[in-house]
Parts: sequence; structure tokens; C-alpha cells
Amino acid sequence: MTQQLKTRQVEDSLKAYESIQSRHLQSIRTEAVPDLARMTQERDKAFQVLKNHLDSVMQATGSGMEDDNINELNRYKNWISTILELDEKIAVEIKKYKDTLKSSINTIQQGKTAMNGYRLGGSPFSRQPRVLSMNR
Repeated sequence: MTQQLKTRQVEDSLKAYESIQSRHLQSIRTEAVPDLARMTQERDKAFQVLKNHLDSVMQATGSGMEDDNINELNRYKNWISTILELDEKIAVEIKKYKDTLKSSINTIQQGKTAMNGYRLGGSPFSRQPRVLSMNR
């Protein structure tokens, strides 16, 4: 496989990973219930493809590091840094979503507890009525 083809594969993989990240970030910000498991699986798969292509380029360059190869690797390094920054933003948005979800669950639980207090019969340990009748 030629070096030019390997370079093209790495660049395509980097672009694909960025595209997935952008789509996931938008989804987390706009969807009521984003599918986090599917998103994680997609990013993991894209990462593995990217890693394989980068490994292939690194093996091809070997120890004979020419200026062109060094410049290319530096460009990849900068591109990957941008990808990592976007991954951090995704992690922050996921944490916000999980915190919101946890807060909603707590609110629902408090409401359930309150509603149980109004049930007929009330607590099994209490024989007192839970609702006062105004007709007595």
C-alpha cells in the first residue's frame, strides 16, 4: 500500500471521527433522550479505524523520518488535539445530561413518596384516617 493511500485513509478517518463527534454533540444537546450507548459504540468503532490507519502510517514511516513525514505527523497531532477537545465537550454535555436525569428521577421519587402518603389506608401501622372529612 502506498504512503499516499495510507495518508488519505488517515485523513478520511479523522474527518469521519469529527463528523461523528459533531453529530453526537448536536444530538446530546437537542434530543430529549439521546442514545448514549449507541453513540459510545459508534465513537469506539471510529476510533479503532483511526488507530489502525495511524498505526499503518507509523509502520510505513519507520525510522526514516524525513521532513515531509514529520510535518505530516505534526499535522495529525494537531488534528487529534482538536478531536480530543471536542471529546471533552461531549463528556461535559453527557455529565450535564446525566445530572439532569438524576435530578428528575429524584423529583419523581419524592412525588411518589408524597402520593403514597395520600393512599387509602395510609401506613399499615396507623389506624388514623389520612384525609379529614369536612362533613363530620
